[in-house]
Amino acid sequence: MTSGCQTGVGIINSGSPTGHQILGNLIGLTAAGNAVLQPPCGAASVGLSLSGEDHDVVANAIAGVGKGMVLAGSLHVVRRNRIGTDVSGTIELGIEDEGIQASGSEDTIGGTAADDGNVIGGANPGISLGGSNNTVYGNFLGTDTTGTIDLGNDTTGITVSGSDNVVGGTGAGEANVIAFNGGISGAGVSVSGQRVSIRGNRIYENRSASGPGLGIELGSFGIQVNDPGDGDSGANGFQNYPILLSAGPSFAEGGGNHIVGVLNSAPSTQFTIDFYANPPCAARPQEFLEGEVYLGSAAVTTNASGNATIDTSIGPPQPPGSRYSATATDPDGNTSEMSQRIVFSLNNPTSGPPEGGTAITVKGMLFEDGATVTIGGTAATSVDVVDSSTITAVSPALAAGSINVVTVTNPSGTAGTLPNGWISNFLDVPNGQQFYQYVIRLVANGITAGCATPGSYCPLASVTRAQMAVFLLKSKNGQCFVPPPCSGDFNDVPCTNPFAPWIEALADAGITGGCAAPGGPNYCPASPVTRQQMSAFLLKALHGSSFVPPACDGDFDDVPCPSLFADWIEQLAAESITGGCGGNNYCPLLPVRRDQMAAFLSNTFDFP
Repeated sequence: MTSGCQTGVGIINSGSPTGHQILGNLIGLTAAGNAVLQPPCGAASVGLSLSGEDHDVVANAIAGVGKGMVLAGSLHVVRRNRIGTDVSGTIELGIEDEGIQASGSEDTIGGTAADDGNVIGGANPGISLGGSNNTVYGNFLGTDTTGTIDLGNDTTGITVSGSDNVVGGTGAGEANVIAFNGGISGAGVSVSGQRVSIRGNRIYENRSASGPGLGIELGSFGIQVNDPGDGDSGANGFQNYPILLSAGPSFAEGGGNHIVGVLNSAPSTQFTIDFYANPPCAARPQEFLEGEVYLGSAAVTTNASGNATIDTSIGPPQPPGSRYSATATDPDGNTSEMSQRIVFSLNNPTSGPPEGGTAITVKGMLFEDGATVTIGGTAATSVDVVDSSTITAVSPALAAGSINVVTVTNPSGTAGTLPNGWISNFLDVPNGQQFYQYVIRLVANGITAGCATPGSYCPLASVTRAQMAVFLLKSKNGQCFVPPPCSGDFNDVPCTNPFAPWIEALADAGITGGCAAPGGPNYCPASPVTRQQMSAFLLKALHGSSFVPPACDGDFDDVPCPSLFADWIEQLAAESITGGCGGNNYCPLLPVRRDQMAAFLSNTFDFP
């Protein structure tokens, strides 16, 4: 066992030795394995550095270092390690850079036995695969072994710059779980190499600071647009992905899912199509499809024009309303990104006056001349198909405060929709209002639909502690989150109160302990949330209930240092969530307004 970082490396095996076992060490961690050494080993340190061949690296725990493992040489087997977490693999402790940096060949990271997978979290990225002929099997990238705890790596789960590598597979134990990773690119797997096979994995809830995350990303940031004939080149040959036209329950013998689609790619070539399902509700309405449940595969062969029809029934059955995706892998092992809707986004603006007349730009792919655009079921005017990925149009008149789907329908019958694509302005939040864009983001992400006054948002109304519970939990967990049933935990929040389940879920998450009103335990649901209370609520929701901010410096004139909320308020400013209320003040005792809450939440949770 080692807990140090001698000469900047916890364990080093250089030269060309072979066949060593490195078992059960703690590197950069305390002897209990549940915390990082103080001071940490530092950004220049390496937990484990190997060269040579044929090392077996098993059941080590590494955190608080610059790089977790650096692998050169070949034929190393790395399994059952905890990198960037505590020894249990359930608490993120962090790695400055890569969890595993592998530049050699024929390494196996993970394995197919039940306990072979590594857990890697809080790194940047989880795995960086620069060599060739390596396999990544059975690992947990950004999550624990249950696939439920967020241990997200800061950028991607896996970055593959080398070629001829395999990430996952369809055999027993080969699939990786790649979830909760996010950063600038926000991809589960990011590929810049060639012939990288990515099959059978569970990939979900990866995110991006600039928009929806991608399950698989080829090349530069952002989704690739299919090109006719798939003649372009780049990462994995920029292999085109399938377009799914319909998917749902199969009523044929055996059940499962009936999926219909098309693939356009290289002519006269056989492709393997892998199918995935995602939960019916999207946590963020405009998130891109990933692949939470692997369903199986089918082979299709393109004709001389490069077209193939997909029509298959495949299991296991999924809940009604599930969202389906697919990838295509060519005979050389180049796997595509995951299939997507044909409407990607509306470029700014994404909202406008209820009377209509706003010029809009729709971005996507496979748009055809003569396509129509509807917003909330009402036809847009002046529709112009600029090219296969761009349409311009003018918005129609719509009800104030309405949240509208944008639909593009091609003459061929193919169609695509953008959920919550267009927000018709609230009567009391017109263009130019100080918090206008933040309010639009909050609504577009399904956190609120306004207030009880028809067509209004009530921007100047104070946010109550009860309302704040809903705002915070939906912002953190997505619009689909439903709290457990009420248990009657607070004396002043009976289970007949519609906010009771939300309030109790907030308390169960450790974000609040209630209020100090006598006769407790009480929550004070109707009391307004003050700006100083909001600082602690936001940071605990973002970073977890155990988060403790650094000591204050006295940054705001009206927030004494030390004081009860000073540390939280200054950390909120340090993370650019707020700049205060003006004049080097924070106004800690003022209640939070609904429009201010929109800004707080958008900045905290990076709403696109």
